Amino acid sequence: MFKKNSIASALILAAFALSASASAETYLGATVGQAKWNIDCTGAVSCKTADTAFKVLVGYELAPLWSLEASYFSLGEVGVNDASVKGTFSARGIDVAGVVKTAPMKGFVGFAKMGVAYVRGKPAPGSAHFRVTIKRNRCKRYLASA
Repeated sequence: MFKKNSIASALILAAFALSASASAETYLGATVGQAKWNIDCTGAVSCKTADTAFKVLVGYELAPLWSLEASYFSLGEVGVNDASVKGTFSARGIDVAGVVKTAPMKGFVGFAKMGVAYVRGKPAPGSAHFRVTIKRNRCKRYLASA
């Protein structure tokens, strides 16, 4: 948990450092939503297949319609329990992406992203071995600072 918070804090501090030197070119953003996982809960006493997901990002505007973004994200923790076995699994990662935006039209701007991500998933210590795949991740942008 400390490691996850340290990475997110480092990204935020880096964004503030960059924004102090070139405030018109850097921006911060965050998303929050729900990650749903594909887990076989057959025979389980309890099963958690969804959790809160979030992303914290830092962006740098290269030109009026082009930007680069780096972010840290967490897909939450899910788990399965039965009478004798308990298993939990979590995933998190980082990504870097190029962003192209449309010119503003009636107060709205469209954008497209392409980049690479590193995602790491791991079972909690002492968890039983089970296999999990990400079904979908829905996040909504709720905060942005220009």
